[in-house]
Order: sequence, then structure tokens, then C-alpha cells
Amino acid sequence: MKQNYNSIFEAAYNSLEKQSVLNTRDFAKSFESYKKMQNQKYSDDEVFWKLVYVTFYSGFRASTVTGKLERIKAELGNFQTLRKLHGKDVTALYNDPGLIRNKKKIDACIRNAVSFNELIKAFGSFNEYLKSFGDLDNVENSNELIKDLKLRFYYLGEITTYHLLMDLGLNYVKPDRVLCRIFYRLGLIPSVKSYDEVIQVGRTFAKSTGYPIRFIDIVFVNYGQEDSKPVHGLRDGICLEEKPKCEVCGLRKYCKVGL
Repeated sequence: MKQNYNSIFEAAYNSLEKQSVLNTRDFAKSFESYKKMQNQKYSDDEVFWKLVYVTFYSGFRASTVTGKLERIKAELGNFQTLRKLHGKDVTALYNDPGLIRNKKKIDACIRNAVSFNELIKAFGSFNEYLKSFGDLDNVENSNELIKDLKLRFYYLGEITTYHLLMDLGLNYVKPDRVLCRIFYRLGLIPSVKSYDEVIQVGRTFAKSTGYPIRFIDIVFVNYGQEDSKPVHGLRDGICLEEKPKCEVCGLRKYCKVGL
């Protein structure tokens, strides 16, 4: 049966709105920044900061990282400053209570600052680097970019790389366990490990609704994530991994799992 992607997305959004303590106008406003991320050009400093925060979000609860972002940015967000720490004693950073004290992630950010500086020297800017791969909606070009990013930078696994590309405004969603779970329950992908299919489904939602793909992603993330989202007036999501709130779920008629 052909899925009505527009109806599914609207049902998800409306269900979240009903659960939010915000009024309709403020709820919509809380998502506005995500609607402006598509095809936007970012400065090299902005790109490096995205590389830093996706590194920290990888494998951690979102709420754990979000609460420390300001401090992380202050200490690790500038690649020109950070690259000068390569090879030096950074014990103070490892022990900084304001940071997430994960030595591997901090070391990765420092080494990535060196690699990022080398990339800028070679291409002139990160935007020029992206242009060198041609049309990134082309699967072959996209795969080459992903492969190259993984080779250049530490701590960029498959899902983290997609997270970076998504936050750069490119045509990707992050195929994390939340989107995999929801799309699987809706019968849109064959398994919870179907990462490529998750991206294609995200693109289909964007095309069907006319919304930027980053907006599609954040709505479904809110729908299935347990962490509270005060900015959207939400205590947690609806389609949770355990004890999903089926009684308030606007997607029940589309659900194939029968929870």
C-alpha cells in the first residue's frame, strides 16, 4: 500500500503539538531555526563547531551533551586555537568539570582541528571542499564525500557523519535509533538497521511535505526521544522504545507493529 507521507508527518507534528505546554504559535516558532538550515552556507568556524558537537553527541544521551554545549564551544569550538594544543599537555581539559570528561573525544577534537586546518589550506574553505565532490544528491558523489570525511576526521562513524551532513543543511537525516525505530514501526523500512533506507524515507518526507529535511528529522526525533525538550514545551516523546504512549499517538493507524 502506498504511504501518504504528508499525512503521516502532519499527524506526528500535530500529536507533538497537543502534548506541548506551548501555544500553537510558540510551538511552531520553536522549530523555525530548523526550517532555515537547508542549503545554507556556513563559515569555516561554524562548520568546525558542528564537527565538534556531533563528536560529543555520538553515543551520548542528547540531554547530557546539550547541557554542556556552551562550555564545550568555549574550550573546543575554535579550530585555530585548538590545533595549537596538538601534542601538548591538555590534562586540564580532561579534568574540566564543565566539559564532558571523555579523553578520546577531547583528543579527537584536537586532532580534527589540525586536519580541518589542513583541509582549509588545501581547498580555501570547507564550502569549496564540498563543491569539489559535485552534485551531492548523486549517490556516488555523496558516498565519496562520506568516505573522505571518515578518512580525514577522527570519531566520524557512519551515523555521526550523516549527523554532520544533516546539520550542514545537506539532504540527509541522521539515521539514529530513534528514526530507525519509528520508521520501522510505520513499515517504511525493512529493519531497524536499514540506515540507507532511513535517509531515503527522510528525503521522501521532505519532498512530499515541501519541508526542509532538517525539520523532518527534528520532528521525528522529538516524537521518539525520551529526553525532555523544554524549548518545544515537551516532557519527552511519544513513540518511545519502551512503554510507547500509544494512547496519544497520532500515528497508530499507520503503525505496523501493533504495540
